[in-house]
Amino acid sequence: MDASDHLRTVSALLGLDEFEAVDLQQDRRGKQNVIGVIPKAAAGLCPHCPGVCDERHQTRESRVMDLPRGGCRTALKVTRWQFHCRTCDKFFTPRLAALAEGAHATERLLARPAELIKHGDIANAARFFGLAEKTAEIRPIMTIPPRTNRFW
Repeated sequence: MDASDHLRTVSALLGLDEFEAVDLQQDRRGKQNVIGVIPKAAAGLCPHCPGVCDERHQTRESRVMDLPRGGCRTALKVTRWQFHCRTCDKFFTPRLAALAEGAHATERLLARPAELIKHGDIANAARFFGLAEKTAEIRPIMTIPPRTNRFW
């Protein structure tokens, strides 16, 4: 299996349709995988006007935590593009549905502590997934039904 086949397999196992894996770094001692990903969309829809833009103005990378895999923490090194719209002369970075707004985590990772919080508390759920407690709190509390019995 060559490197491109390996990265295609990593992309498929990752299961984030918006992204393509371009790099994989495994730290077995530190029990962490870092997967470099880029958006599959090479253009963006301008939120200010009906324009479609493919002129990249800037590229930024951020580190985003994802669900653990194979007993290891998983971090995504996400490349995001900022586009320049020639129609309205504004700059924008397209929103990616898989990434939680205002957090350094994926939506699916934040959904897991929300499930655990139903049966425990935020601090323990965050610790279990290796998240900061503030990151686990981002999931709206309204989605969590109140517990009727505190001792179960």
